[in-house]
Amino acid sequence: MHTVFMSAATYFSLLVAITLISSGCMTADLGRMLPRRTLAKGSVSGITTSIWEVVKNQAEWEKLWKAHSPVVEPESAAPRVDFNREMVVVATMGRRSTAGYEIEITRIKERDSRLVVFVKSTLPPADAILAQQLTSPFHMIAVSKTELPLEFVEIEQIAKE
Repeated sequence: MHTVFMSAATYFSLLVAITLISSGCMTADLGRMLPRRTLAKGSVSGITTSIWEVVKNQAEWEKLWKAHSPVVEPESAAPRVDFNREMVVVATMGRRSTAGYEIEITRIKERDSRLVVFVKSTLPPADAILAQQLTSPFHMIAVSKTELPLEFVEIEQIAKE
């Protein structure tokens, strides 16, 4: 049997890392998770193409919201965003001919001088019986404003029946 000794500083560093990882502030790859809030999420949007982008000012936001909202009755005003402190991250899946699709921005991490946006696309099972209707899944979130470059990472999954 071997006994392993570590200095108090090493022990403390390990304890802090474990605490941060378990609290969700950091993950094992040491990226810092950013808090976010959902502005809009659903299955029907006026945006019928797949886009992943960031919006950093009110004029761009109102233009994007106007393209998104004509299918919403009654047409609603764009959710409030303080563009001095926040920016909007948008992920849309584009037009689909059936139900069963979903898109979600699952997390945003600051890592290696960039912002990594994880987007989960859920597809229906190949043998699923689905409603034949046009859908265009979307997710729009607000996150703290930054000038870091964005990198989008897609996580694709097949829905469980």
